[in-house]
Amino acid sequence: MTANGSLGVGGSPYWYGSGYTDLWIQGSSYSVFDLAISSTRTGTFYANTTALTLGSITSIPLIVSTGNSERLRVDASGNVGISNTAPPTKLYVGGSAAAQ
Repeated sequence: MTANGSLGVGGSPYWYGSGYTDLWIQGSSYSVFDLAISSTRTGTFYANTTALTLGSITSIPLIVSTGNSERLRVDASGNVGISNTAPPTKLYVGGSAAAQ
């Protein structure tokens, strides 16, 4: 851990400049950041040379929020809801939408 609170796992943390704190995870093939509840792995964020992946490991949904409100949800069956917490189809948009 550096003096500014940055932590490097598998390498030295990147220095962004004054006022920043960094968590640096470095692997030789890919890097993984896992989240667990009790001892159950529930979510992951990982990168390799071909993809950056954010995912749910268990059947819990993946949720994107802004302003402390849910905006987008991907449920365990792969249905995506925008402004909808229980999308009934592969893509469901609550409210008005536009497409070009």
